[in-house]
Amino acid sequence: MAEAGQVDLVLGLPQALRDRVEGSGRVRVKQVQTARINGIFVNAGDVRFDDPAERRAISLAFDRQGIAKALFGNPKAAANQLLSAAFPDWYDPDLPPIERNVEEAKRLLAGAGWTKGADGILARDGKRFSLTMIVGKQPEVASLAQAVQAQLADVGIEVKLENGDQSMVLESVSKGNFLFGLTRRNYGAVPDPVATLVLDYAESNAANAVWSGVNYHNPDMEASLKDYIAARTDDERAAARKKIRVLINSDLPVVPLVWYDYNVSVSDRVAFDSVPIDALEVSFWIDRVKWAN
Repeated sequence: MAEAGQVDLVLGLPQALRDRVEGSGRVRVKQVQTARINGIFVNAGDVRFDDPAERRAISLAFDRQGIAKALFGNPKAAANQLLSAAFPDWYDPDLPPIERNVEEAKRLLAGAGWTKGADGILARDGKRFSLTMIVGKQPEVASLAQAVQAQLADVGIEVKLENGDQSMVLESVSKGNFLFGLTRRNYGAVPDPVATLVLDYAESNAANAVWSGVNYHNPDMEASLKDYIAARTDDERAAARKKIRVLINSDLPVVPLVWYDYNVSVSDRVAFDSVPIDALEVSFWIDRVKWAN
């Protein structure tokens, strides 16, 4: 309908269709970086992920800029931290991009005791670094899963892809046999993401932190979350927020890959600059949209 000029606005246009729709010449596409993250979440209680060095190695195995450009059409979507600029108070603009470094990833894994077996897959104490990842049916999800599989293979980690749906992931977490998967976590469900971070990283919810850090434990994180909630001044809140942000980005219970872009196609009948996009996806603000002159 957007290509044919039959609608004036398409809200939430899938990223995979953006170039096609914009290429029709009938519409322009407006884009904003949202509070959603596409990334990897793991069972931090498993021997393959219980050391932060292992999770940092996995992070370094990925070419985020290549993934963001090739699969999502926006190299600026490459995520160098968990929370995007949709949250100015939680986002660190001074963090550099995370560059792919296969050799450093291998060094970290070797330091954690993993050695390459005869089949090229890392192993330790008889346990192979081999994982199965459930993949949904969305085109961008399948492509992202294939990129993850190929890039982790370069450091000796085997990822097997299994077609499925979200319910299968939820079931594996509830049964305690979840290891590794893709997440698209929305930290903008409420204006302050700490509400979601508590669900994801508080000790009391560690075993059931679906789409986040399953079985992730860190006493410093627990203390910092409590300090943030108990804070009575802006300075106290800022100090606790900084600690949480540093821990999230160093411990990597979730390995960020790309931030999710929200796209709106706009016909030439609508004033392009009048179309607002809420990065937190709370409101469509249709009342602000104006017709073109």
